[in-house]
Amino acid sequence: MPRGGGADGIGDEGERAENPGRTPGVLLLSQSPDRRAVAAIIEQLGVAVTTTGDPAALDRAGSGVEVVVLDTGGDPDLAWRSLAQLAGSSLGVRVMVLTPPSARADRIQALEGGASDAFSRPLHAGEIAARVRGLLSRPTQRPGGRPASRAHSDSVLDIDFVGQRVMARGRRVDLSPLEFQLLATLVLRHGEVISREDLFAEVWGEADVGIDQVKLYVSYLRHKLELDPSHGPIATVRGRGYRYDPPA
Repeated sequence: MPRGGGADGIGDEGERAENPGRTPGVLLLSQSPDRRAVAAIIEQLGVAVTTTGDPAALDRAGSGVEVVVLDTGGDPDLAWRSLAQLAGSSLGVRVMVLTPPSARADRIQALEGGASDAFSRPLHAGEIAARVRGLLSRPTQRPGGRPASRAHSDSVLDIDFVGQRVMARGRRVDLSPLEFQLLATLVLRHGEVISREDLFAEVWGEADVGIDQVKLYVSYLRHKLELDPSHGPIATVRGRGYRYDPPA
């Protein structure tokens, strides 16, 4: 497909020109040698891709840019700082982090840091395209999966969804973005048994970390919230999944 910018796809200031005839969609922040290959894969979806190594370009995210791909391969510190910037903003963009091969810890760090998805090299064109397509199709939401409801209160928890603040029986609890999103999903569907597969799809999306992360992060929540697993309110329903059911 036609590509903007200079001969290597990068403009004079290290940024590819947007094609005004196509709908803006993806910003690729990368200083990796294979950034052109990543951009070409995403372009096959028919969306405009702006490729840059300048984090100042993140300022345009949320204004036509729906997905930001952060590449840790060239300058990891730049990618992690950019993720923190996006996670702490009020923008509605979704973020995918591209990590080095076999970097399981980096993928988990990305998800805990607020990314919607994380993918490790080597590049697999079909999978990258599928993941980006999936992110583009998700309803726009605030970072960390904040739901439309502003607050929740019951006999155990008080939750401010907008500020992502949690009180457990009057005690402030600090949760990672991933932990908060998992808790929010359980609470907003309280009384409903949610399978591990559904929780994984809703909280982790298509991240390549394994469904066993659901059980692990439920245990993290119980520990931080000081909840007894044998007495709820996050109950394990054997063979079916989990249910949030606080006492009246």
